[in-house]
Amino acid sequence: DEIYELKKEAGIKFANNTGKGKLRFDIEPMISGEASEGINRVKMFCMDLLILTQSKNNNVEFIYHDSSIFNGVDPRQIYKMLKLAKNICKDKYQYIFNINTDTIENIIDVAQSYNDTEFVRYLKNRVVVELLDDKDEDKLLGYYVDLKK
Repeated sequence: DEIYELKKEAGIKFANNTGKGKLRFDIEPMISGEASEGINRVKMFCMDLLILTQSKNNNVEFIYHDSSIFNGVDPRQIYKMLKLAKNICKDKYQYIFNINTDTIENIIDVAQSYNDTEFVRYLKNRVVVELLDDKDEDKLLGYYVDLKK
């Protein structure tokens, strides 16, 4: 509900797994319109945050998403996804993600259209590293890795 302005029907279907594998339950998250790439990505994002916050018997207190989690998702929804992650993770968890420059610029535009200057400042202050592909020094390792050798 926090990500979409129009309410979407959503839920999680649990069933006993009667097979001989190690899975105790079959868990199937559902959201109306999930055939859409963007809505399906939002569903995965929400499930990942649920697993992070409800996990037991481990000390994992962070989640990482690469930019593919945002593929096909409207910038307005990405803005709301990141605000949700900020609110959920603020005290105990860390949310780490990489995102394409054009996508973050679109999210900042959305935040500005909502007059959310605090979130714009928050996003800009949280950039740890900016990777470019214009020269080797701006790549992740600071040099070109030739995989053919």
